[in-house]
Amino acid sequence: MKNRILAALLCVSMTGLMLMGCADTRDDGTIKIGITIQNLSNAYWAGVMGKLEQEMDARGWEYTIVGCDNNAGTQVGQVENFIISGCDLIMVHPADANSVEGICSEAMEADIKVMCWDDPMENTTANWVLDNTEDDLQREGDRSQEPKRGH
Repeated sequence: MKNRILAALLCVSMTGLMLMGCADTRDDGTIKIGITIQNLSNAYWAGVMGKLEQEMDARGWEYTIVGCDNNAGTQVGQVENFIISGCDLIMVHPADANSVEGICSEAMEADIKVMCWDDPMENTTANWVLDNTEDDLQREGDRSQEPKRGH
């Protein structure tokens, strides 16, 4: 639970930094965000998106969150829909980073900020890539992090 909250807060913080100045682009001052992730049925990502929704609601941001069910073609269509709908920011958790590079380039050409997480991409305003490899190795050797049985 703590990791989901932290991930959502980091995501909102990065989103806020990327959106500085975007509110001036709409007459009513709103910010519109489109988010496509690999799979909403994944419990971790569903939890992160739930926390992210709470944070965006609190800020009055307009948003759409969709899952592509790990289908790159579906995800390309979702990003196209975000472009057509006039999003200020598109956030992508790519099913296949190479497949969405072109459509993300189109979004940037339309002056839409693009953020990707978990995959380094070229056609983005920002990439949020976490490398847990070293952390996982440290935890593997540190048994003090293991849950205590019977408590």
